[in-house]
Order: sequence, then C-alpha cells, then structure tokens
Amino acid sequence: MSLSPARELPVGAALQASASGARGEEHADPGDSALLSADQGVDHGADHPASEDAVADAVNAGQTPHPPGSDDADPGDGPDDPSSRIKQRAVRGGAWTVVGFGSSQGLRFVNNVVLAQVIARDDFGLMGLVTVVLIGLQLFSDIGIGPAIIQNKRQDARFLNTAWTIQVFRGFALWGAAALLAWPLSVLWADKGGGPLATLLPVVAVSAAISGFLSTNWFTANRQLAVKRMMLIELSAVATQTAVMIGYAYLVEASYWALAAGVPAYALVRVTLSHTLPGVRNKLDWDRTAVRELVRFGKWLFISTVITFFAMRSDALLLQSFAGVATVGVFWVALQVADLGPALASKLGALVGFPALSEVYRTRPADLSKELLRVRKALLLPIYAVLMGMILLGPALFYVLYPASFWNCGWVVQALAFNSLAGQVNTTYGHAYMASGHTFRNMSTVAAQWVLVVTFSTTGFFIAGETGFLLGLATAQFGKYPVDAYLASKTGVWQPRFDLPLLCVGVAVALLMLGGSLLITPYALELNEVIRIGFETLKDTIKGAQG
Repeated sequence: MSLSPARELPVGAALQASASGARGEEHADPGDSALLSADQGVDHGADHPASEDAVADAVNAGQTPHPPGSDDADPGDGPDDPSSRIKQRAVRGGAWTVVGFGSSQGLRFVNNVVLAQVIARDDFGLMGLVTVVLIGLQLFSDIGIGPAIIQNKRQDARFLNTAWTIQVFRGFALWGAAALLAWPLSVLWADKGGGPLATLLPVVAVSAAISGFLSTNWFTANRQLAVKRMMLIELSAVATQTAVMIGYAYLVEASYWALAAGVPAYALVRVTLSHTLPGVRNKLDWDRTAVRELVRFGKWLFISTVITFFAMRSDALLLQSFAGVATVGVFWVALQVADLGPALASKLGALVGFPALSEVYRTRPADLSKELLRVRKALLLPIYAVLMGMILLGPALFYVLYPASFWNCGWVVQALAFNSLAGQVNTTYGHAYMASGHTFRNMSTVAAQWVLVVTFSTTGFFIAGETGFLLGLATAQFGKYPVDAYLASKTGVWQPRFDLPLLCVGVAVALLMLGGSLLITPYALELNEVIRIGFETLKDTIKGAQG
C-alpha cells in the first residue's frame, strides 16, 4: 500500500493486518504544517504578572500570586486552601483552553479542507518540509525560556527581561540559520521535489524573527493559569492566518505561497496582541544571575529538545528521503487531522497541567502523584474518545471532504490515531518530570522515542514499503511505554492501575472502531460527489466575482 498514488485504497487494510496505528509526541504543540506557524511547535506558554513587589511577596510566602485585574484571580480563595485555589484556576483554565484552542483547531481543519480543494499534494509536502526545518531550528536552540518562567520562583522584571532578550536574539538567529540552510536543502532534495525550498524557507522563517518578540507576559499568564486572554489571542491569530491563506489561494494563486503567507501573519498578530497583556513591559536587559538560572534549568531541556526534533519529525524527513514531497504531502495533511485531539491535549497539558503540577510541587511535593493522576484522567479520557472517533471516521472524512488525490490520508489517520492511544499515556508523564525539575528524565524519554520511531519505521519501510513505514510508526509508542513506566517509577509517579486497563480497553475498542469504519465507507463515497459539486460551485462563484 502506497501513500503516493491518487487512487482509492481499501480502508484500513494495513491496520487490519497488524492492529496498529498512530503516534504520540513528547512536545507540546507538535506543529500544524502548512496550517501552523513555525513557532507553534515549541509553544510553552502564558500572560501577566502582578507588580514586582506583590509577586516577590507572594513567592516568599509560598503562595502563587494573582495578577491585578486577572480574569482568573479569585478573591474568595483563601491562602490556607492552596489545593482548592489551584483546582479552581485549573478548571477555569482548562475550560478556556477547550473553547479557545478547540475553536482554533476547528478553524485549522476548515482551512485544511478548503485549501486542499485547490492546492496540490506536492505544495502541502513542501510546506511540511519547511515546518519540519523551522521546528528543528527552534528546538536546536531551545533552552526552555517559557518553562523556566513558569517553573522558577523569580518573577522580577530583570529576570523576565533577560529571558526576553535571549528570546529576541534567538529569533533573529533562527531566521538567519534558515536562510543559510535554504539553498543546500533545495539541492539535497532537488530530485524529490524540494527545489522551491531555496526561496520558500527564508520567507516563512521571517516568522521566527517576529516570534522572538513575544511578550514574557504570555508565559507568566501560563504560570498563573490565566488562560482566557491567551486563548482569545490565539483564536485571533488563527483566524487571521486562515483568512490570509484562503484569500491568497482563491484570489491570487493556488500554490505553496498561499500556505506560506499565513505563517508570518499568524506570528505577527500573536506577538502584537501578547504585548497587550498586563505585566512587565519588556525591554532589552542582561542580568548574569538570571542567565545562569535560565541556563541551569535549560541545559538538559536543550538536549531534550534537540532529540525531540528527531523524535517528532524524523518520520517526515525519512519519508522525504524515501519517497518525495507528494508522499510527504499526503502524510502531512493526514497528520493535521489525526493531531486535532492530541494537540488539544498537549495544549491543555502545557497551559494547565504543567503549571498546576509545578505549583503543587513548589508548595505540596508529597501530593504530586495524586494531582498528576487527576490531570491525566482529565486529559486522557476525553482524548481517547476523540481518537476512537478518528479511527472510526478517518477514511470517511477524507472520502467526503477531500479530492481523490488525498483519499490515502484516511488510513494514515487511523494509524496515527491508534498509536496516539499509547503516545498520550506516555506524554502525560512528561508534565511530572518537568514540574519536579527532572529535565534529564524528560530528555531520556524523548531519546527513547527517537530511537524507536526511527527503528520501527525504517524497518517497516524496508520490509513493506510505505505501508510498512506507517505500521512501524504506528507501534513505536507502544514499544516506549516500558521506558516511561521505569522513569515514572523513579520519579514516584508511575500509575499502572490506571495505565494498563486504559491501554487494553483502548486497543479493544479501537479494533471495533476499525471494523465500523469499513461499514461507513460506502456511504461516504456517495456523499463525495455532492461535496465536489459544492466546491466547484464555490470556485466558479469566486472566479465570476473576480471577472
């Protein structure tokens, strides 16, 4: 079974042979390819501190301060009830994350469907490669500025401005590095359709320089679980990105430039609005003590993020080497759909789970395992329901909404969603490693993921081609669970009574969903013709208006 031909394939045939599927990722926002800004793959976080004195007093008292005017401050929370205070803010933050980020994901999905009607698979593949390179550069230079602000007790202006200064210079360095890599990569992948990278990569990489100016109040809000305004900013940025992409594709040119245009637009809106958040007004500063603290926290995180790049994106790089941009395009579009649920879980973990667990560890370290279980239940159970829906409806979704050239994406979605059953279980332990400062353990679990992804997918390719590649990728996270079980037990947070039944029941239900997808497929094919007529009418209407 190949990802490349634009022909109908037996739905889930490969999965029936091996009962496998999908992947999970150790990093928060893994990326949205053409529909994702380059900085999203490493988003950690948040908005607004109180005045410096108020923050310092609260930290010294062992409390977590509420910023003046924060939407998430609760004057009714007493200082003698930290557990209740954290829970209330976590619930509010989680609700806003579901509404805000869920809406953003919905917009991205609509964007994906509408653009797929007029843009070729090869163009999606090119933007997938651009996104991989930019995320790689970001991760190769990441010392965890966002997590450090969330985890560190210091919240004074000099600390935050020093962090912002490092972030600004890093953004310009990333832009320069991308420009330098553009021509060599276009030559390296020229025979696989990668020639346009020479001009495409430097243009899209402007977003990295823009994102370097993101206010530290974004991360401080994440620390305070003040998620409402963050989500409104995120939704505004995604709405702008969607409008720019669709407008360019339908009114100017249906090419990879339409996909590229939305990336700096997203970054510009997000960065601009981040400076409207209450808190420190950022300016260039350099405090050596703050630099040492940031580096000390980020040294293992830096190595971890380098390995994260290979763990997260070696699949796309290997596919490009094995098959070319058309195959990467099919895989990348499928990934955007399969990642809708896991990305929401990742965002909830980053914006709510990690900050809440960090506060628990700072104030009540003995309760870390108990609070982690609550976070994992709140994240995993709903996401499992979404993953089951992906396995059941993945092929039908592409048959109904996408052109025939993208129909192969359906069974890829099933594979990725199946693997995420284990991937999400593994990933949630990472919040505990980070909250407790065990960044080496976070690095270790990501390293294991990298080794297993490369080993399983490459072995699968040489045995059964592109089908084997996907099936190898689909089993990697299940192979990694013992590693996370060991690391979690060393941290004192392993929860086998929750994990093992969840995995067993999840696999059994997923197999039932796989069978159900075969029954749905014929009806989906009947609807496709109706949808095609609708999109053709839309395109004709737009052309008529232009004429």
